[in-house]
Amino acid sequence: MIGTSLSRWTLPHFAVALVFLLSAQGVIAAGWAYPAAPVGAPGTLAVVHLLTIGWLTVLILGALLQFVPMVTARPASNGMMALLPLIGICTGLAGMVAGFLSLDGTPPAFLVVGLPAGGLLVLIATTMAAAPLAAALWHVRPMPLPIRFVLAGLGFLLATAGLGVVFGAIFACPTVFPWGR
Repeated sequence: MIGTSLSRWTLPHFAVALVFLLSAQGVIAAGWAYPAAPVGAPGTLAVVHLLTIGWLTVLILGALLQFVPMVTARPASNGMMALLPLIGICTGLAGMVAGFLSLDGTPPAFLVVGLPAGGLLVLIATTMAAAPLAAALWHVRPMPLPIRFVLAGLGFLLATAGLGVVFGAIFACPTVFPWGR
C-alpha cells in the first residue's frame, strides 16, 4: 500500500541480524571456524548457526514484519509480540553457540546442555514470530501464489528448527542417543 510506514520492528531485526553477520565474519577471519577448521568442528558449527539463525532467519522475519502488513492490510503483530521472539532467538542462539563450543571441552562441558535448550528456545521464539505472520497471510482471499510461497517457507522454517532441536539433543546427549556420533 502506498503511504504505509516502516514497521517499528523491522529495523531492530535488521540491526540484530547485522550484528550476527559481523560476529560470524569476525570468527571466520580469526581462523576459529571453517575454512581454517574442519566442517564438523565446534567453532564451525557455531558460525553456521550464527549465519543461518542469527543472520538469515532474523533478517527474513524482520522483512516479513514489513511485508505482511503491506500485502494483507492487517497488522502482522501487535506491540511487544514482535520483540519477544527476537529476544528469544538471540538468547536461544547464545545457548546454542555455548553448547557447540563446549562439545570439544574448551568451556565447561555442562554448557553442552545449552545446545538442545537453546535450540528449543529458538524453535519456540520462531514459532511465536511465524504464527501471527502466517495467520495474517492465511486470511487473504483469493490467496496469490507469492503468499502461498511465504506460508510454505514459514512452515519449512519451523520444520527445520524442529529437526535442529532433535539434532541438538542427539549431539548433547550421546549416551541417550548412541547412534548420534
